[in-house]
Amino acid sequence: NLIAAIKRKCTSEETLAVLKQELDPPSGEEEMADGMYNPTKIDVFIQSLLYLGCKSFSHSFAAIAKFHSVFKVLGNSEEAQICILRSVFELWKTHQQMLVVLIDKLLKTQIVECAAVANWVFSKDMVPEFSKCYIWEI
Repeated sequence: NLIAAIKRKCTSEETLAVLKQELDPPSGEEEMADGMYNPTKIDVFIQSLLYLGCKSFSHSFAAIAKFHSVFKVLGNSEEAQICILRSVFELWKTHQQMLVVLIDKLLKTQIVECAAVANWVFSKDMVPEFSKCYIWEI
């Protein structure tokens, strides 16, 4: 549904509505406390959006720019921003140049903060990447 909505050139509000409809718990179930983030919602959004924008840097940049407000809503805490970075990494770990450029773009557009990037880079999940040059570019 999300990919179809993005292909239909939906607005940021419509994107958030699709994410809420598809991935929020049914009413009556315990809701997440304010300030908590939904990693599944972040993963689905990032993977869908960047998959559709994978043709080139400019396609990805346009997708980030168009849905900037959705990124800001989903990445409302440092933990959520680290989740965004993990999702980008999972999608682009075999294309290191795209990974470096996209993380730089996320920083410049203030979707993620420097502290979140530093905490993610130096997390134990990223230890295997320490010997690779691209990680130090980030």
